[in-house]
Amino acid sequence: PSDWIGNDAVVLDVISNPSETRLLREIKNRGGRTISGKELFIHQAVEQFVCWFGLKMSPKNAHSNVSDEQFRNRCEEIEQTIRKHLPR
Repeated sequence: PSDWIGNDAVVLDVISNPSETRLLREIKNRGGRTISGKELFIHQAVEQFVCWFGLKMSPKNAHSNVSDEQFRNRCEEIEQTIRKHLPR
């Protein structure tokens, strides 16, 4: 399905689990640049956290080549942190 995408394209897939989809794998095998849904999700979560709570957080701190299981666990940790800051 990736035949119509040029080799110099940057391909982003919004699916976060699995972190490497068939599309991303095909593009990566051709030497293309890819952005996974997991990366997208983490960057969005960090920006939302900063906007809502005014606390600085780096995407590097939230994500550094984590496995899918670590990703799920980190999402749960972030959710708990956000819940602590929500008004009751």
